[in-house]
Amino acid sequence: MKTYSFFFIINFYFAAALSGQTIRCEATVDRTTIEAGETFTLSVEVSGDDVDVRGIPELPALKGIELLYPNPGESTSIQIINGRKSESKSFQFFLRASQTGRWTIPPIKVHNAGTEYQTQPITIEVVGKNSSGNAGSAFGSEADVFFAGVASKKEAYVGEQVMVEFRIYSRVPVTQYSPTKVPNFPGFWAEEFPLKEPIQAERVTINGKTYSSYTIKRMAVFPTHSGSLKIEPAEIECELRIPRKNRGGLFDDFFTPFNDPFGEVVTKKFLSDTIRIRVNELPSQGKPSDFSGLVGTFDVKTTVDKTQLKTGEAVLYRVEIYGVGNIKSVDAPENPFNEEFEKYPVKSSDEILKNGNVVSGKKIFEFVAIPRTSRMYEIPGYTVSYFNPETKKYEFQSSPSHTLTIEQGSGMTAGGSLSKEEVALIAKDIRFIKTSAENLMITRGPVYTRWWFILLWLGPLGLTVVAFVYQRYQAQQNADIVKLKYRKASPMAKKRLNQAEKLMKAQKLDTFYTEVAKTLTGLIADKLGIPEAGLMTDTLVSMLREKKIDEQLIGDYITCLQLCDQARFSFDRNVPEKVESVYERIRETIFNMDKAL
Repeated sequence: MKTYSFFFIINFYFAAALSGQTIRCEATVDRTTIEAGETFTLSVEVSGDDVDVRGIPELPALKGIELLYPNPGESTSIQIINGRKSESKSFQFFLRASQTGRWTIPPIKVHNAGTEYQTQPITIEVVGKNSSGNAGSAFGSEADVFFAGVASKKEAYVGEQVMVEFRIYSRVPVTQYSPTKVPNFPGFWAEEFPLKEPIQAERVTINGKTYSSYTIKRMAVFPTHSGSLKIEPAEIECELRIPRKNRGGLFDDFFTPFNDPFGEVVTKKFLSDTIRIRVNELPSQGKPSDFSGLVGTFDVKTTVDKTQLKTGEAVLYRVEIYGVGNIKSVDAPENPFNEEFEKYPVKSSDEILKNGNVVSGKKIFEFVAIPRTSRMYEIPGYTVSYFNPETKKYEFQSSPSHTLTIEQGSGMTAGGSLSKEEVALIAKDIRFIKTSAENLMITRGPVYTRWWFILLWLGPLGLTVVAFVYQRYQAQQNADIVKLKYRKASPMAKKRLNQAEKLMKAQKLDTFYTEVAKTLTGLIADKLGIPEAGLMTDTLVSMLREKKIDEQLIGDYITCLQLCDQARFSFDRNVPEKVESVYERIRETIFNMDKAL
């Protein structure tokens, strides 16, 4: 009887334990209606009394959806209520809706304490973009990283300037980027604005989230005809550094600046929206008869190089049109000289200036003529007309007239003139022919028997052989890439430190910290013969310990990386130590690590 009672009690407690170890596995998305190209978050949560998740959830094949980052974010929560412990572990996957339609995320497998669990399927609807690609469209995304084309205007006149910028918005560090598809500007005349190097990040807030905004391309475009014009999307490829954060620790928020300075480097492509601009025809009311299509604000200045001259002398008449707008569309004025002048083809030149966010400049036309007759000749003033988009009216500017006093030149009749060929041949003549042969040399034997001829013939052959041998030697030296990087690691580190010191003295602190961080990671990567991209802290420490590097030196090295990471990726840019002392500490650490390796 006692035996039966014992087994009864054991079974009772075992059943009670099983009933208390309920595991729940659930998958959710932050929204079920998503625009094509937007990023959304898929969360997988495992909760219960005994959560022991092995590995990460297994995502099935997804149709119409793209996985952005291979490793999800993780968080852990523990609660104790009335003496009962409850745990939950959550995984966040970042996905992008790539195709329109209704798509289903199949059940996701999760392994907890050796048992497999599955989530319920989720259905989402991906709709087309409702965006014109203007400045407002860049602020409709919930993604951590996105690429947008931004236009200063949705509507413009033919010939009116519109500023277009392509920007990267990111909440994670962007280590580098490269354009993979350059935008087209059909129906526009485009002028690209130079950008300052290195590109500086701007802090912006979009839908309550703080982003770093990088302007990678700035253009001024001028529509050449009316209608609904569009600027095709641009595409870039970015390397993003995804930090590996502490998972669920009590002090995560406090130590956020000191998370793993390496993180994981992922490469992703981003496509901007199509920018659409409605272009209106210029108004016909009040349009001057001599209007040539200028849009903006302009002025004109005319000059002559002389007002008194003689027949047969050249005179230069110069027209300079300058202002803000589509200056390149200025047509050449009519030649102001009549048939009483020998006229030459007009010469034109232009100078385009890009200051701030406007395109300005000037266009110069030069007319050269030679008078045939003596008389008083008046060059009429020149008028330039243009459409001002600010006042939405046609305006004009005029220059004063110029009077030429032409007198009779010597050696020419009233109707005489120089031909174009005569003008071109001024100050030229045929060189006289020498009649003496006093400096002629007597040839002694064939030229190929001379020593200098043999040297000239064999010299290039010898140089070719020497160059070939040297090239083979260099190829053998450079064949082992690992050894080559090892040899160049120290000189490269010294060169980067010198550059960093110059940046520090110039108070370019953002670029300074980027440069010293590259020096730290580049030295280790080259010395150990491993790629710099994707270098993890755990791997780094293990490899340095294998090399028998002192633990104190390893600690100093990691601390320097954390200081650089804190300064580069925090918005306030505050560093606990002075910049000079940070630089000296980093320089000393690099020197010691170089010697140790």
